[in-house]
Amino acid sequence: MHHRGGGCRRINRGKRWYRFGVFRVYWAGGGHGEQGGSRRQAGGEDRWIVGLGREGGGEFSDDGEAIMSLIYAYSNKGLTEDITIQDSAGATVTPGASDKVRVIIGRDGETAKLTVTSDAPTANGSSITKGVINRLRLDASDLSFTPGIYTMTVDLYDHLDAAEWKCVSRQVFCLEGSTASHIVDVSEILFELGLSATVTEEQRGMALGAIAGAEAAVRRYLGYDPLIASRVEYHPSQPFQAQISRGIWEVMEQRAVLRQVSEAATNELQLQHLPIRGTPLVVVRVDYDGRSESRVGSFPVESEKVIGQDFWPNYDCVDASGVKVCRDGVLRTIGLWPTTAGTVKITYTAGYTPDELRGSDPIINGAPIWEATKEEAVRRVRRIAAQKYGRVGLPAGVFTSESLGSYSYSMDSATVARLFGGDLLPESKEKLSSFVNMGWYLGS
Repeated sequence: MHHRGGGCRRINRGKRWYRFGVFRVYWAGGGHGEQGGSRRQAGGEDRWIVGLGREGGGEFSDDGEAIMSLIYAYSNKGLTEDITIQDSAGATVTPGASDKVRVIIGRDGETAKLTVTSDAPTANGSSITKGVINRLRLDASDLSFTPGIYTMTVDLYDHLDAAEWKCVSRQVFCLEGSTASHIVDVSEILFELGLSATVTEEQRGMALGAIAGAEAAVRRYLGYDPLIASRVEYHPSQPFQAQISRGIWEVMEQRAVLRQVSEAATNELQLQHLPIRGTPLVVVRVDYDGRSESRVGSFPVESEKVIGQDFWPNYDCVDASGVKVCRDGVLRTIGLWPTTAGTVKITYTAGYTPDELRGSDPIINGAPIWEATKEEAVRRVRRIAAQKYGRVGLPAGVFTSESLGSYSYSMDSATVARLFGGDLLPESKEKLSSFVNMGWYLGS
């Protein structure tokens, strides 16, 4: 029987109540380990029981098995978790001086993305401090691997038990990108679903997965990422030598270069991301042997062109801060842009600010992008709930469970695509249509 209250869970195991507010591990039916430097061992086969003490986190079933929880983290923020081990009587077990605690984040069949042990902190400072409470600290620099769903395994090395590692816990670990790398925030989706006050880890995980699917669909439809960020592109993306009609001699350093000009050559260059911001300034470098910067020494400083003299963005407005904005993403030049692939390197900043995406900016309105993404994310969460529970609504429950002794966890790719994928609705496409980079689509 489960009893809930005060943000903490308690589990009725026979005649004894156990409460937990952090990771809590205890042995049911006997166990062994060190406490206070001495070994504790009882008869019977070892059996690890695990719970994760977050709001909406793990709990025990009536037969003593643990139910998996979901741990989420952002790639630009560190994470701290407290791990407590208890024996079957509820007494805390402290790893001894010769014992170790280890955390591994990864996927079955793949090289681990991150391994942290109590005796070996990572170069970036991720560590496990042993004690009555074993504190796991993950540095943001160690969470730079690809966002997605992983398994987080907690192991204990008991030097008195054949000096081997024992798996203490497996939990679902969801790594999200930077907190500033989303068109919509998870709190906005939860608010739309009426879950902003009380939300379980599973519901939050479902919302994060839905956001990832919705944003990917929006980016595909637009042809670019609408979030403001620095970009680097190499142009042109394909050669036009087959259409050469004439040549122009140009002087580059101490060399004379015959610049081949195609009939397709133009004085306009279409960049992928919109809109181009005037600060920091757009930087253009032209190297006729640049090879998309794969050659050592390509695109030297002297190859940089002068903005306003050699080229200029097609600015058509200024934003609320007085910075010039080029909404069509076009760079113009005196004469013609090169036609050899990879000879032009462009560094620029483009995209919409959070205020512009939410319609609170007085000049630039990117709200339709935010609205379409939010609606698509909400739709995906509701679809997940309907498929998962067989009815409309968002009831509480666990996303997956752990069967102790024969643990396995997998997520079929077809299931992921069905739950989180899908194209945009027609009404979403209509909202996004005026933001599509048609010039990039037609030129690529």
